[in-house]
Amino acid sequence: MHYAIQVDSTTTDYLQITARKKSLKHVLLLIEQGTVLLKLGKYEYAATTQQALWIPCQCLHALTIFPRTRLTRIEFSARLRHNFPLQAGFVTLSPLCRAVLARLTDTTPQMAVHRHLLGVLTDEVLQFAPELRENKFSHLLKQWQTQYPHPVEGISPEVHLILLLREAQKKMQSGMAAAQVANQLFDGQLAQLYQLRENLLGLNSDIRS
Repeated sequence: MHYAIQVDSTTTDYLQITARKKSLKHVLLLIEQGTVLLKLGKYEYAATTQQALWIPCQCLHALTIFPRTRLTRIEFSARLRHNFPLQAGFVTLSPLCRAVLARLTDTTPQMAVHRHLLGVLTDEVLQFAPELRENKFSHLLKQWQTQYPHPVEGISPEVHLILLLREAQKKMQSGMAAAQVANQLFDGQLAQLYQLRENLLGLNSDIRS
């Protein structure tokens, strides 16, 4: 059954890359642990552990969710007649909001308290003032985008490989041959490309697409 407000907590085993699309709902993302990249227009913003992002309905965006990221995702239906914030960006969660989110993970929609908690959460969300700000990681991402496939000082080797794999996936999905992608991004090491796809994306190394 679909509810007007849905709460889901998950941990990503693998790298998740979404296509750029309009959100069909209002979405609040709390990064419990890990990293999420939010792309809006030409710019990308990095949210890390204990930060939160607001994505309004009809917002054109793309997400990159790093492996082993733990997320709480709250979706508010577009049918709800509230004046939700129309700006995307980082939001500050009050102690009450964090407490409500923690309690919601221990309840089900069938419990009476669940409905009351959602009411409090909605009141909190309506007070949000989202803002787009460039933190250190976001600044490093800008540098990486202009210099890839070369490493950028301040970005760890693990994150560098994740970003390279993301670029590789984009190129392969647009029709570029894997061998050509490997030549451009991995010094011709096709086996390394396939190994990364298996380890970070969960794709079988026998799949060549």
